[in-house]
Amino acid sequence: MGEGKRRFGAARLIGLLLLWTFKLTAIFLMIAVPLLGVWISSSLAIFFNEGLAWAIGVGLLMFPVLPLLWELWGSHRRKKKGGTGPRLLNFWDRMVLRTLLINGMFLGGLLYAQPKSAFTALSARGDWMLAAAQGEHAQGARKVLFTVSDHLEWLYKLAVHNPHAVAEDQDKPLPKPKPVAKDEQGSVSGESQPTPKKPKKATNPYQRWPQGKTLHAAVNDMPTSAEQSPKSVGEFFKAKLADPFERARAIHDYVADRIAYDAVALAEKRYPPYDPPTVLRRRKGVCAGYAKLFEAVALAAGLEAVYIRGQARQRDGGVDGEGHAWNGIKLGGRWYLLDVTWDSGSTEGRTFTKELRTTYFLTPPRVFASDHFPDKSAWQLLEPAIKRGDFIRQPMMRPAFYAAGLTLLSPQRSHVTIEGELKISLDNRKGRHVMAFLAVPSDHTQKRARCQVTRSRHTEVICKSPAAGRYAAHLCISKVKYGSYSCVGKIMVNDAR
Repeated sequence: MGEGKRRFGAARLIGLLLLWTFKLTAIFLMIAVPLLGVWISSSLAIFFNEGLAWAIGVGLLMFPVLPLLWELWGSHRRKKKGGTGPRLLNFWDRMVLRTLLINGMFLGGLLYAQPKSAFTALSARGDWMLAAAQGEHAQGARKVLFTVSDHLEWLYKLAVHNPHAVAEDQDKPLPKPKPVAKDEQGSVSGESQPTPKKPKKATNPYQRWPQGKTLHAAVNDMPTSAEQSPKSVGEFFKAKLADPFERARAIHDYVADRIAYDAVALAEKRYPPYDPPTVLRRRKGVCAGYAKLFEAVALAAGLEAVYIRGQARQRDGGVDGEGHAWNGIKLGGRWYLLDVTWDSGSTEGRTFTKELRTTYFLTPPRVFASDHFPDKSAWQLLEPAIKRGDFIRQPMMRPAFYAAGLTLLSPQRSHVTIEGELKISLDNRKGRHVMAFLAVPSDHTQKRARCQVTRSRHTEVICKSPAAGRYAAHLCISKVKYGSYSCVGKIMVNDAR
């Protein structure tokens, strides 16, 4: 008897522990699931400048309004049917389960409908409730919020398809590059960087970046007979140039010069053939064609090159970027990054304007990562690699911004909320002329609102928005006051008035 009582007591204790574990888990979920739903919906509201009222209203509806209405409706139906006996679950147990069911369905529907936007909004504006607070506690809370949002990256990956994921490269093993040394990664921080002293003979390519806009002499010397195939092009450069760095530069310039971007195909969301022989014959392609042709010519020239795919911040793209492709190349035993497509010119609607540059040739990795995010993090060449959430949050400045000796001091985010006025602070150590304006994103027919610029080493930009709404603040620079300005960055702005 004693042994049976002990076993019964032990079984009862285990049963109670399991019951309370289940109840505590259910209570935790009852709190966590509605909070997660409100956090996501409110972050989406802030991100799209829709205001918080509807998000708060939805949150209250999810809990406690709908669960209580369900309880009242259930009690009314039970009473109408004459039910008077004890119920299997008490009031709080029913509230927990109903809250979980209602909020689980709402959260699941929200994530199903907006998986990409949900992750992007959480990464960009998930700390909206902290406003501009920068204290120790605020930074700790911000770190927790962004850590949680980072764990939802799988939603983004499920929703995003890169059209430039070339079929034959899907299972192709890629080399494992070593990260670049800290002092060579480049800087995009808000701290002002000293002007580096140029050595008499720079042996490090990063010290010569960018290398100017002059077409490599070997490209001009190429006879028509050498342009019959990617292989013949590569063999010509291999025979002509012994220095692998010069060879890589010549191939970069050749592809950028000979190939025109197919802006019509981009506008129509169709993608022409990307195989190197076809791209060379048509003299036209999109980023996959540029990158595959560069890879093919480089390999034929005796260099080791790879095709890299991921997301990149296009001129009118969002903070998370769009599908894109570029290259890595191994020179002198080290890997470097380059994007021939973006060094070949620019598109405006269905028109492509050719303009050779080297902003994206052997770019310092941290600067390259300001607008390129590879699918495989090793190809950032950074240690530690930045996370996708960090990529979304970081300012949307182009490498040309940093090449011009500019440093963004504030704001330090890609997406900000204002009430009528945006202030941008720059360290302008090379004395560039700065022009800025506010415009409705992706709508070039709208009137642009010019910003006031105070030119000095510490440049201040003040943009006043004409009304509440969503805007993009564009930063453009020039070496001369009255000349052509090149836009090198933007900040997404919500005027919440």
